Amino acid sequence: MADHVKSWLSDVRGAEYGFFRAVVQALESFNDGDGNSLGKLLTITHGKTAKRLKTIEKDRMQFATPLKTILDHALQGVTYKYYKEADFGVVFKKSENGGVDTTRIEALRVLGDASIRDKAFKSAFPKITKEAPEKSEEDRLAQLHKYMAKFAADNDLSIEVVKMMASTAA
Repeated sequence: MADHVKSWLSDVRGAEYGFFRAVVQALESFNDGDGNSLGKLLTITHGKTAKRLKTIEKDRMQFATPLKTILDHALQGVTYKYYKEADFGVVFKKSENGGVDTTRIEALRVLGDASIRDKAFKSAFPKITKEAPEKSEEDRLAQLHKYMAKFAADNDLSIEVVKMMASTAA
Protein backbone atom coordinates (compact mmCIF):
# COMPACT_ATOMS: atom_id res chain seq x y z
CA MET A 1 0.00 0.00 0.00
CA ALA A 2 1.33 3.43 -0.96
CA ASP A 3 2.18 5.92 1.75
CA HIS A 4 0.34 8.95 0.38
CA VAL A 5 1.40 11.23 3.23
CA LYS A 6 5.10 10.48 2.69
CA SER A 7 4.71 10.89 -1.07
CA TRP A 8 2.89 14.19 -0.73
CA LEU A 9 5.40 15.60 1.75
CA SER A 10 8.27 14.61 -0.52
CA ASP A 11 6.61 16.30 -3.51
CA VAL A 12 5.93 19.49 -1.55
CA ARG A 13 9.48 19.77 -0.26
CA GLY A 14 10.85 18.95 -3.70
CA ALA A 15 8.81 21.73 -5.25
CA GLU A 16 9.76 24.19 -2.53
CA TYR A 17 13.50 23.58 -2.54
CA GLY A 18 13.86 22.73 -6.22
CA PHE A 19 12.22 25.89 -7.52
CA PHE A 20 15.41 27.89 -8.06
CA ARG A 21 17.10 24.97 -9.83
CA ALA A 22 14.09 24.70 -12.17
CA VAL A 23 14.20 28.44 -12.89
CA VAL A 24 17.95 28.27 -13.59
CA GLN A 25 17.40 25.45 -16.09
CA ALA A 26 14.53 27.34 -17.77
CA LEU A 27 16.58 30.55 -18.05
CA GLU A 28 19.59 28.72 -19.47
CA SER A 29 17.35 26.98 -22.01
CA PHE A 30 15.87 30.36 -22.92
CA ASN A 31 19.34 31.78 -23.58
CA ASP A 32 19.98 28.74 -25.78
CA GLY A 33 16.91 29.61 -27.86
CA ASP A 34 14.31 27.35 -26.24
CA GLY A 35 11.54 29.24 -24.45
CA ASN A 36 9.37 26.18 -23.78
CA SER A 37 10.58 25.51 -20.22
CA LEU A 38 10.20 29.14 -19.20
CA GLY A 39 6.79 29.26 -20.85
CA LYS A 40 5.71 26.16 -18.93
CA LEU A 41 6.87 27.63 -15.63
CA LEU A 42 5.01 30.88 -16.26
CA THR A 43 1.83 29.17 -17.41
CA ILE A 44 1.66 26.65 -14.57
CA THR A 45 2.61 29.04 -11.76
CA HIS A 46 0.23 31.74 -12.93
CA GLY A 47 -2.71 29.41 -13.55
CA LYS A 48 -3.05 30.21 -17.25
CA THR A 49 -4.31 27.91 -19.98
CA ALA A 50 -2.28 26.63 -22.89
CA LYS A 51 -2.75 24.46 -25.92
CA ARG A 52 -0.49 21.63 -24.68
CA LEU A 53 -0.70 22.06 -20.90
CA LYS A 54 -3.51 20.94 -18.67
CA THR A 55 -3.90 23.41 -15.81
CA ILE A 56 -6.62 24.62 -13.53
CA GLU A 57 -7.32 28.06 -14.91
CA LYS A 58 -6.75 30.93 -12.48
CA ASP A 59 -5.18 28.57 -9.91
CA ARG A 60 -2.19 30.77 -9.15
CA MET A 61 0.64 29.10 -7.24
CA GLN A 62 2.81 30.55 -4.48
CA PHE A 63 5.71 30.58 -6.96
CA ALA A 64 4.04 33.05 -9.37
CA THR A 65 5.18 36.28 -7.72
CA PRO A 66 8.78 35.13 -7.04
CA LEU A 67 9.07 33.95 -10.65
CA LYS A 68 7.80 37.31 -11.93
CA THR A 69 10.28 39.12 -9.66
CA ILE A 70 13.14 36.97 -10.96
CA LEU A 71 12.13 37.62 -14.57
CA ASP A 72 11.84 41.37 -13.92
CA HIS A 73 15.51 41.28 -12.91
CA ALA A 74 16.82 38.67 -15.34
CA LEU A 75 15.13 39.32 -18.69
CA GLN A 76 16.70 42.09 -20.74
CA GLY A 77 15.19 43.14 -24.02
CA VAL A 78 12.55 40.44 -23.69
CA THR A 79 8.81 40.81 -23.33
CA TYR A 80 6.27 38.05 -22.93
CA LYS A 81 2.55 37.72 -23.20
CA TYR A 82 0.18 34.96 -22.19
CA TYR A 83 -1.52 33.45 -25.20
CA LYS A 84 -3.65 30.37 -24.60
CA GLU A 85 -3.37 29.24 -28.22
CA ALA A 86 0.42 28.92 -27.89
CA ASP A 87 1.76 25.44 -27.19
CA PHE A 88 2.90 26.31 -23.67
CA GLY A 89 0.82 29.44 -23.08
CA VAL A 90 3.43 32.17 -23.49
CA VAL A 91 4.79 34.05 -26.49
CA PHE A 92 8.18 35.76 -26.08
CA LYS A 93 9.48 38.70 -28.09
CA LYS A 94 13.21 39.22 -27.98
CA SER A 95 15.08 42.30 -29.16
CA GLU A 96 18.24 41.79 -31.20
CA ASN A 97 20.42 41.67 -28.07
CA GLY A 98 17.72 40.36 -25.74
CA GLY A 99 18.15 37.49 -23.38
CA VAL A 100 18.76 36.53 -19.78
CA ASP A 101 21.32 38.31 -17.61
CA THR A 102 23.79 35.54 -16.73
CA THR A 103 24.72 37.22 -13.43
CA ARG A 104 21.12 36.65 -12.33
CA ILE A 105 21.39 32.97 -13.26
CA GLU A 106 24.50 32.75 -11.09
CA ALA A 107 22.67 34.48 -8.23
CA LEU A 108 19.96 31.82 -8.45
CA ARG A 109 22.61 29.09 -8.44
CA VAL A 110 24.07 30.54 -5.26
CA LEU A 111 20.62 30.39 -3.65
CA GLY A 112 20.54 26.68 -4.53
CA ASP A 113 18.09 24.90 -2.26
CA ALA A 114 16.85 28.03 -0.53
CA SER A 115 13.17 28.75 -0.17
CA ILE A 116 11.31 31.61 -1.81
CA ARG A 117 10.72 32.93 1.71
CA ASP A 118 14.43 33.13 2.59
CA LYS A 119 15.93 36.55 3.26
CA ALA A 120 18.74 35.73 0.84
CA PHE A 121 16.26 35.50 -2.04
CA LYS A 122 14.49 38.72 -1.07
CA SER A 123 17.77 40.63 -0.85
CA ALA A 124 19.13 39.20 -4.12
CA PHE A 125 15.88 39.81 -6.00
CA PRO A 126 14.03 42.74 -4.40
CA LYS A 127 10.60 43.43 -5.78
CA ILE A 128 10.75 46.06 -8.51
CA THR A 129 8.00 48.61 -8.18
CA LYS A 130 7.00 50.46 -11.28
CA GLU A 131 5.73 53.98 -10.91
CA ALA A 132 2.34 54.53 -12.45
CA PRO A 133 2.38 57.32 -15.00
CA GLU A 134 0.55 60.50 -14.07
CA LYS A 135 -2.98 60.40 -15.47
CA SER A 136 -4.24 63.26 -17.55
CA GLU A 137 -7.57 64.93 -16.87
CA GLU A 138 -9.06 63.12 -19.91
CA ASP A 139 -7.84 59.76 -18.59
CA ARG A 140 -9.40 60.43 -15.18
CA LEU A 141 -12.71 61.42 -16.77
CA ALA A 142 -12.68 58.35 -19.01
CA GLN A 143 -12.01 56.16 -15.95
CA LEU A 144 -14.88 57.84 -14.08
CA HIS A 145 -17.32 57.37 -16.98
CA LYS A 146 -16.29 53.73 -17.34
CA TYR A 147 -16.85 53.14 -13.62
CA MET A 148 -20.22 54.89 -13.69
CA ALA A 149 -21.35 52.79 -16.67
CA LYS A 150 -20.29 49.61 -14.86
CA PHE A 151 -22.02 50.75 -11.65
CA ALA A 152 -25.20 51.48 -13.63
CA ALA A 153 -25.12 48.05 -15.30
CA ASP A 154 -24.35 46.21 -12.05
CA ASN A 155 -27.20 47.91 -10.22
CA ASP A 156 -29.73 47.92 -13.07
CA LEU A 157 -29.81 51.74 -13.22
CA SER A 158 -29.62 54.19 -16.05
CA ILE A 159 -26.47 56.26 -16.46
CA GLU A 160 -28.50 59.41 -15.82
CA VAL A 161 -29.61 58.10 -12.41
CA VAL A 162 -26.00 57.25 -11.53
CA LYS A 163 -24.86 60.75 -12.56
CA MET A 164 -27.62 62.27 -10.43
CA MET A 165 -26.62 60.08 -7.47
CA ALA A 166 -22.99 61.13 -7.85
CA SER A 167 -23.82 64.83 -8.06
CA THR A 168 -26.02 64.75 -4.94
CA ALA A 169 -23.54 62.69 -2.89
CA ALA A 170 -20.84 65.35 -3.19
